[in-house]
Amino acid sequence: MRCTYFTVLGFVSAIVLGVCAECLAVTYYVDGTNGNDTYNGTSTQPWRTIAKANIIAEAGDTVLVRPGIYNYTIQPDNSGEAGRLITFKADTPASGQVILDGGDEIGIGVNLEDRKYIRVEGFEIRNFSGNGVNFTWVSGLPPKDSFVEIVGNYIHDCGTCGIGGRYAQTALIQNNEICNSPYGMFIEECRDLVVRENNIHLIDADGVWSINQESVLNPCNILFEKNRVYNANMASGLHKNAIQWRGHINGAIFRYNQVSDFEDLVYFSASPDDNFEIQDVNIYGNVFWNYLYWKTSRGLTVGILFDGRNNMDKFIKNIKVHSNTFGWLGKNPIRIYGDSIDGVTILDNIFSEELVDVDITVGAANAPGFEGPNSIKNADPQFVNYTGQDSTDFDFRLKSTSPAINSGDPQLGSFCTLPASFVDIDDTSRPQGTRYDIGAYEFKPINTNLPPQANAGPDQTVIDTDNNGSGQVTLDGSGSNDRDGSITSYVWREGGRQITTGVKPTVSLPIGRHTITLVVTDNGGLTDTDTVVIIVELMS
Repeated sequence: MRCTYFTVLGFVSAIVLGVCAECLAVTYYVDGTNGNDTYNGTSTQPWRTIAKANIIAEAGDTVLVRPGIYNYTIQPDNSGEAGRLITFKADTPASGQVILDGGDEIGIGVNLEDRKYIRVEGFEIRNFSGNGVNFTWVSGLPPKDSFVEIVGNYIHDCGTCGIGGRYAQTALIQNNEICNSPYGMFIEECRDLVVRENNIHLIDADGVWSINQESVLNPCNILFEKNRVYNANMASGLHKNAIQWRGHINGAIFRYNQVSDFEDLVYFSASPDDNFEIQDVNIYGNVFWNYLYWKTSRGLTVGILFDGRNNMDKFIKNIKVHSNTFGWLGKNPIRIYGDSIDGVTILDNIFSEELVDVDITVGAANAPGFEGPNSIKNADPQFVNYTGQDSTDFDFRLKSTSPAINSGDPQLGSFCTLPASFVDIDDTSRPQGTRYDIGAYEFKPINTNLPPQANAGPDQTVIDTDNNGSGQVTLDGSGSNDRDGSITSYVWREGGRQITTGVKPTVSLPIGRHTITLVVTDNGGLTDTDTVVIIVELMS
């Protein structure tokens, strides 16, 4: 525990200000080149090793690590507290500048075992024989509060996975790049996770592998959004799923992701054990396709697979799959296997390839039909740029002539729970037209409005003919024009102050030199400016 001693006056001041000496956050510095562990860890006297920072850092403290290569593990001795995280941060966060390197001998790059309220940000983490990052409670189930944040790191060439977590509750995994490892993320028995804006590629097995064998009564509460998972390492010889959830899945939102080029893209597999089901899963706003897998291996892939074959008696229920775009895959965009299937809704999806059977495949003989009428299949959705398995440059946005525009189900919000701010994969508000568009993208016309051209007229010199200290000036903006619309506003300013409006207004200006700015606005809201110099002189 950090101890601070006060004089009597200082102690009284601390109480008056409501400040606890033990609660004062400190920023420490680590410099592998110029530091020394006998120093006090300040900016001018940094420590040399991360090991020193691991020992000292307490709740609320920040450790800034300066550029260099560090053959150490971030493994804090202490946990943070609610609202007072311990933060380890690269002092100049950029790939290749602040590097944790395990040399293929050190097991873990960032080890948060049995720790909580920790944030790790901005490091390159490489060449560890185990996990790049590990957050685990060794005591096992039930999951324990973790409140860890793994943000903005570049994690690669690790022996097991980029990021691994077990028996943890509440974690943020955001904006990391993970590549060249057997697994991108390996998550076991975790709840309340936010996995957002990560870039996962060149993985030997699964991009994200998650298993949950806990009771069906406990929701998983996983939000997986705005991630890119793509381009598996086809030479590894291992089976490859971009995202795999196994066991009990209860409460997951999968939205606004781009997933491509694995053997299966999204795979939900029920456990053979009792009480484990796939339920309350919402999948929307994603784009799925297959290009490199086909090109390099002639591989065919399933888009989304709900697999209840391990336990046909268990439910697959309350599944909502809507507003997704499926490019060419080679196999079914959606497959569902199981006998006990209930509450499955499939609406407003684009199944884009004519050459493939895109009907929903259901293993259960007694399964009802799930697919609503508002999907596009066996027809050209008219993407901006896409030609199936021969594509080299993808753009799944919609052309203005696409049949997907204004064709979504008007009752979508009745069948599926939509967020308060419903947007597409590009954060465009939905709907833009009279109805939702089908697929992951909402059509938004490209603004082709050209800006107006302001013309404030020629410079002028006017005379104060009545010697009253000012002169009457007629300003002239009539030379302004708009090539594809009309000008709706003429505003004249001097020194940032509006002095008049109109095309040809007359104003009184005092003797002296005046620089007047004309601001014109067109009917599309675009503006342009021009200036004119007006000189008012005394009559000689």
